[in-house]
Amino acid sequence: MYLCTKITNVVYFIDYEPSQEPETSDSDHYSNDWIKLVEQGLSIVSKQLPKLVKAAEHTCQDIRLKWNDEWLTLFECNLSQIDSEVLRGYIRACIASSVAVDQAIWSDDESNLGQHVVTWMACHTKRDIPLFIRYMECSDIDHIVGGDFVEVFDVYQWTFETMLMWVARLTSCRDQHIDKEGWDRKPYLSDWINANPSHMDLTIKVIAEKLNSMAWNEQDHEIDDLFNSIELEAEVFLVPEHGLKDIAVFIVKKAIAGAKELARQTSEQGSKPPHFLDKFAE
Repeated sequence: MYLCTKITNVVYFIDYEPSQEPETSDSDHYSNDWIKLVEQGLSIVSKQLPKLVKAAEHTCQDIRLKWNDEWLTLFECNLSQIDSEVLRGYIRACIASSVAVDQAIWSDDESNLGQHVVTWMACHTKRDIPLFIRYMECSDIDHIVGGDFVEVFDVYQWTFETMLMWVARLTSCRDQHIDKEGWDRKPYLSDWINANPSHMDLTIKVIAEKLNSMAWNEQDHEIDDLFNSIELEAEVFLVPEHGLKDIAVFIVKKAIAGAKELARQTSEQGSKPPHFLDKFAE
């Protein structure tokens, strides 16, 4: 059996073991009135989600919707009908829940809670790529199944937003699959950078901010330790398969210098640097 908490008449929180997952419907026709009820329920459960997750007793937690006495997952619903801000609120709640329990939350034996929804969102608007990045930083990157980063990248190819995603993928979202993401295919990231001088400056600034924040997360904040960490983390950007090609050395050298200056400033201020996305995304 599984534990089920009723949020509203159509939205439920379930807590279960993978072998006990309730079967879901494959229907794809939902009334506008029912969608409105789903939106209301999602807004409510988003406020309660961290508390529900902390009290969970089983391996997996998820949201289930009731449609004509049948279960379906949120992803199986027509997401395009649901208000975007409601979905963003739900994903932020998934992130907050992971932070609250200090680990990724599994919705089944292959995916984390909210994973399919946030990937769908990022594929439908570039605005949601930063939210996708923040979500993936709280996920179990080493064990989730699916090419979420590739899926998003294939929609847009190289843009400012996918460059942000690339930086995160090589650092805070790094796993054994980063060499298989398609960075090493035309058009290369270096082509996007060389197409516009501002792209070069932006890429250097983003990498520098990320290197600085990574260093502060990993070291005891002595300036020499910060500098050493910055140099070590920067090596991943030099790998030929990661897209910078013949401009890698130039960009990484500039980014390291920028990151060290940021580390020095942050150290003098005596405060931890903000998340790297705070300076570049909504």
